[in-house]
Amino acid sequence: MTNFDKQRWGFGALLVLLTALVYYPALWAGFVWDDDLLLTQNAVIHAADGWWRMWLPGAMMDYYPVTWMTFWLEWRLWGMNATGYHATNILLHATGALLVWQVLLRLSVRGAWLAALLFVVHPVNVESVAWVSERKNTLSLVLYALTMLAYLRFERDGGWRWYAGALGAFLLALLAKTSGVALPVVLLLCAWWQRGKMERKELLHSAPFFLLAAVFGLITIWSQQAQLPPGTGGGGVERPLWFRLGAAGHVFWFYLFKILAPVQLMTEYPLWKFGALKPWFWLPTLAAGAVLATAWRFRATWGKAVLFALVYFGLMLFPVLGVFNMPYAGRSPVVADHLQYLATIGILSLAAATVTGWSRETVRGVAVVALAILGFLTWSRAAAYENHERLFSDTLAKNPNATKARLEVGNALIKRGRLDTAIEHFQEAVRLRPWFVQARCNLANALAQQGKAAEAVTHYAKVIPLRPKTAELNYNYGLALVALGRLDEAIAQFQRALALKPDFSAARASLVVAHYEHARAAVRRGQFDVAIAHFTETVRLDPANALAHNNLGVALAQQGKLAEARKHFAEAVRLAPHDADYRRNLEQSAKQP
Repeated sequence: MTNFDKQRWGFGALLVLLTALVYYPALWAGFVWDDDLLLTQNAVIHAADGWWRMWLPGAMMDYYPVTWMTFWLEWRLWGMNATGYHATNILLHATGALLVWQVLLRLSVRGAWLAALLFVVHPVNVESVAWVSERKNTLSLVLYALTMLAYLRFERDGGWRWYAGALGAFLLALLAKTSGVALPVVLLLCAWWQRGKMERKELLHSAPFFLLAAVFGLITIWSQQAQLPPGTGGGGVERPLWFRLGAAGHVFWFYLFKILAPVQLMTEYPLWKFGALKPWFWLPTLAAGAVLATAWRFRATWGKAVLFALVYFGLMLFPVLGVFNMPYAGRSPVVADHLQYLATIGILSLAAATVTGWSRETVRGVAVVALAILGFLTWSRAAAYENHERLFSDTLAKNPNATKARLEVGNALIKRGRLDTAIEHFQEAVRLRPWFVQARCNLANALAQQGKAAEAVTHYAKVIPLRPKTAELNYNYGLALVALGRLDEAIAQFQRALALKPDFSAARASLVVAHYEHARAAVRRGQFDVAIAHFTETVRLDPANALAHNNLGVALAQQGKLAEARKHFAEAVRLAPHDADYRRNLEQSAKQP
C-alpha cells in the first residue's frame, strides 16, 4: 500500500470516527416524531410478508420501498431498541460523507477533504441523522453518491457496466427517497464543470435518468395528494404560481443562511405570513437570479465555482422550494432542516474550496475552529433527540407558536398522565390553528378522559366533518355523547364507526350498551314501545345477553305480548340457567293465558 493510499484510508477512518463522536448523543436517543407511524406501530413493517407488501403502491405513506425494507429487516434485529436504528443512520451518514469526498475528488474540487468533514459535523444535518424516520435521507445520499461515482467512471473510462451500475443505483436511490430527482441535471452540470460544455452524447446518456426522475416525481406527487384528508381544501393547491415563485426566493435564502449560521435550529420553524404582498416580496428571488447571472458573467474566473455550487444547491432544493403545489406546504412556505440534506453539499464544498485557497496555516486554523464549533453544535442538537418531549419542548422554547410541537408535547404529557398540562398545549394549538384537526381531536379525547364531556362534544362536532372516515373518532364522539345522556346521537356515532370499520369490537360493545341504556331509560318513562325497540336491537347485536333478553320479555309482557315475552324469558333461562329471577319470570308468564 502506497503512502498516498495510507493517507486516504487514514482520512476515511478519521471521517467515520468524527461522525461517531459528534453523533454519540443520538446513539442513545429514542423514537420521536412519526417514528411510531413509520416503524414502531407500522403493521406492514411488523408483518412477516411486509417485505413484499411495501413494494405495492399505497401500502405505506410514501413510496420508498428500499428505505422501508431496511426497517423491515432491522425490526427483526432490534425490535423496539432504538439504538440499533440510530447506529445505522450514523453509519450511513459517515458512508455518505466518504462517498461525497470521492465524488468531489473525481470532479477535482479543491478542498474535497474539508467539504466532507464539514458535511459530517454540520448541525443542519442532525435532523436527517438523529431522527430514525429520516433514514430515507441518509440511505438515499449513499445511493445518489454511488450513482455519480459510477457515472463519472463511465464518462472517464467508458464501459457500459459502469453506466448500467449508475442507472441501477439511481433507481434504488429514487426508491429510497425521490428528493434527488434533479440528479440528471446535476450530471449535466458536472459535465459542464469538467469540460466547460455539454455535448450531444451526454444529453443522450442522461436521457434514461431523466425518464426515471420524471416517473418517480409523478409517483411522489400522487402519494402526497393521496395523503390529504377530506375537507382540507387541497393543501397548497390554492397558492398561485406568482406567489410560489416569490416565496421560493425566501426559502432559498433561508436554507443558505442556515448553512452559514446554523443556530436556532428546530423541528418547526415559524410560518411566514406575508399578508398583502408588497414589491419587496419578490426581492429574494430576484437577488438569487442576480447572483447567478453575475457568476455566469464571470464564469471564466471565480464565477465558475460559485455558479456550480449555487446551481447544484438550487437543483437539490427545487422540489421543496415551494414552486410545486405540494400538500405538506399548505398556503405558506414550509421549511425543515431535513429537506436540505443533499443540498448542503454544494455550499459546504464552495466554502471548503474557498478556504483551502488560503495559506496552509490559515487553512488549518480555520478548519480546526470551524469543525470544533460545528461539532459542538451538532452534539448539542443531537442531544435534543433524547425523547419526544425534550425534542419538541426545545422547539417550543424557540418558537412558542409551533402548533405541531404543541401537539407532540401534549401527546408525550398524556403518556405521563399529565392531562391538565397536555390540554393546555392542545388548546393553544387549536387557538393558533382553529382547523388543526389532530390537535382538536386530541383535545377532545383528553377532555373526555377528564370527564368534561360537554367540552369534548363541542370539539368532536367540529372535527367530525373534517375526518368523516375515521371510525375511532366517531367512537370517541359516541362515548362523550353517552356521558351526556344523548343516547340517540351516540347510537348514530357508534353505527357510523361500525359502518366504517365492521370489525371494531369496542364500537359494537358500546352500541349494545347504548341501546340497552336507552331501553332502560324508556322503561322508566313508561315508553314501552321505545324500550322494546332498543331491547330488541340489543339482543340482535348481542344474542348472548341474558339480561337484555329478560328485560325485553318484561317490556313485552307489559304490552300484553305474552307469547313473545315467554320466548325471551326462555332464552334468558337457557343462557343463565341458575338465575332465579329469569326462571321465575318464565314460570309466571307460562301461567298466564
